[in-house]
Amino acid sequence: MHGTPATEPQAEAVYQKCLDTRATLTNLRGQVAAALAARIAADAAMKAFDAGLESWVEATFGPTSQAAMDFGYAKKPVAKLTVAEKAAAVKKAQATVKARGVVGKKKRAAVTAEAPAAAPKS
Repeated sequence: MHGTPATEPQAEAVYQKCLDTRATLTNLRGQVAAALAARIAADAAMKAFDAGLESWVEATFGPTSQAAMDFGYAKKPVAKLTVAEKAAAVKKAQATVKARGVVGKKKRAAVTAEAPAAAPKS
């Protein structure tokens, strides 16, 4: 090969090694496919078990308990805004619109403004 003589056994060894590595790869691909199928089945079983575990944790400890939070199941309570907080949010939104004017989405995200300070009542 390329000016170097090769014997028949040398040529056979080169081709046999190529065939052997291909056979090994094919076998490993089969093992990977089997392992992937086993993992998918295990994930499905875990999801089914997890749904039952979540119900049990919520029934045993309560849906907002520390134990439910430790398991990662507790739903965080939604904060209720007071009337004053809602009014402040509206004022801030109006101040932001006034500060940036009417613009597109990308420019809108870059501009915010503080609500004007309320005048002290005398």
